[in-house]
Amino acid sequence: EPLFCFARGMSYTHFRYAQCTVVPDQWSGEGELRISFDLLNAGDRDGAEVAQLYIEELSPALARPPRELAGFARRFLRVGERTHVDLTVRPRDLAWYDVTRAG
Repeated sequence: EPLFCFARGMSYTHFRYAQCTVVPDQWSGEGELRISFDLLNAGDRDGAEVAQLYIEELSPALARPPRELAGFARRFLRVGERTHVDLTVRPRDLAWYDVTRAG
């Protein structure tokens, strides 16, 4: 008997995130934003985790979703295994096109 419904996105193990860093700590939207962290399989089974990075604009000029996926990384880890993950956000990744304004 499965523990979870198919495609629910849950795992039979659990993961811990640690040592998260964001460079630069103040971002003007120029250049790249780098998010780095360690991911540990802290459960008792091998498994895969999809680390997801979401963004939100505090005062959007256009109607936008409350949160948008800006990056992700899938990692398969054996029990007790740790890996380092780097995600990069570029200005183009945050671009939004408004068809009513043609731009």
